[in-house]
Amino acid sequence: MFTMYEMSTSTATCVFRHTVNAALAAKRSSGRSGRERPGSAARPAPITRREYRCEMTDGNDMRWLLLGATGLVGTHLRAALGGRDVVMTSHRAKLPGTVAVDLTDRAATTRLIREARPNVIVVAAANAFVEECERDPVATRVINVDAVRHIAESAPSALLVVFSSEYVFDGRAGRYAENDAVAPINEYGRQKVAVEAIARERSDHLVCRVSGVYGWSSARTSFVCQLIDRLRAGQSMRVPSD
Repeated sequence: MFTMYEMSTSTATCVFRHTVNAALAAKRSSGRSGRERPGSAARPAPITRREYRCEMTDGNDMRWLLLGATGLVGTHLRAALGGRDVVMTSHRAKLPGTVAVDLTDRAATTRLIREARPNVIVVAAANAFVEECERDPVATRVINVDAVRHIAESAPSALLVVFSSEYVFDGRAGRYAENDAVAPINEYGRQKVAVEAIARERSDHLVCRVSGVYGWSSARTSFVCQLIDRLRAGQSMRVPSD
């Protein structure tokens, strides 16, 4: 697991590259089979600021499955994985070169994974709207938690990469470490805790806790884009307050 605070998507992508490189190297050096005990893989070394400029040098012979290639994080990961063997998916925002699939459709998801046969699965698809999760916890849990569990069960030998959030904490202690106890105070945080638990059930996994992710997205779903659009339209915008 690694935690990122207030990072642009370009910086976050570089940290992601470094961590995936380390995980793939550990996976190969272990002789690999998927039978290692959970937590037995070597942990990557702490990342220094200078290492943010790293390049992804490993994983060129791996097949990647990027789920949610049109979202804010997925868009930048799509660029980071350029030139590699990648199968990418989209849903509402159709994108040429991607496979259109609804991840809540279990049969379609199983078929996709069976045909793609990925070595690495990156789950960048989610409903990240905190207020919507609070209003409709059942519906949002279907994509944010249930779909992730089905993906994990459909590819037991793949390296599973999931994205979590600082919302797994209650915010009282300030800057957190990876091994601090989680204490979510809203539905979105509870769903992310569940996703982390799903990932930890397997030996090969990465949990990326990201916070304050920002950057350009053509879908304009990021907080900054939404704020600009609302202000230009003369509308108000509700935001969380600590």
